[in-house]
Amino acid sequence: LADPALQQYVNLVGQTVACSSPKPALFGGYHFLVLNSSEINAIACPGGLIFVCKGLTDLATNEDELAAILAHEVSHVSLRHGISSIDQARWTDFGLLVAEESAERWGTSEIQNAASDYGDLVEDVFSNIITKGYSRETEYQADSLAVLICSNAGYDPAALTSVLESMSRIDSRSGPGFWQTHPSPEDRIASINALITSLPQTQIDPARTARFIEY
Repeated sequence: LADPALQQYVNLVGQTVACSSPKPALFGGYHFLVLNSSEINAIACPGGLIFVCKGLTDLATNEDELAAILAHEVSHVSLRHGISSIDQARWTDFGLLVAEESAERWGTSEIQNAASDYGDLVEDVFSNIITKGYSRETEYQADSLAVLICSNAGYDPAALTSVLESMSRIDSRSGPGFWQTHPSPEDRIASINALITSLPQTQIDPARTARFIEY
């Protein structure tokens, strides 16, 4: 999305919640990008690159809700859901091949083939994330962690419920993407209600409200 001010704002909120996550620091850092799409969807990639569709950010009615959306995606990264979304056996086979071949015949065609296989593994990760999404169980896990992250960052943990309630009012739930890869908003709300009620709710900061309206 060609809107530098909005991109900067989303990164400000995203970095804030990331700092309160179990993995506040990554090798390449967290990077948040708003996509020029009306879809209700987001993609959290291994390594901290997080894409959020404009259609999803538009659901947020205040900064706390935006923070909840981003915290859910940060949770996927913190919980390593991207890496675990592919067959662990393929990583093991690749590691064994490199260990054996590099010791004896470094630079041979076998190692080149291993590097090619590594590229295939990367493609597998992104193919799974984009076309299949994460498992429904990992979505519940990300919701639970997102609630805790929001609370730790000073945002209202109930904001995630508000976002999910907005999603539940969307009538059209067909087609590929979010609706095919995520549990229903109603089920997600029921899953996190007990956790939310056990956490202190924070007051919405007027300064945050003004900042949200500006962007």
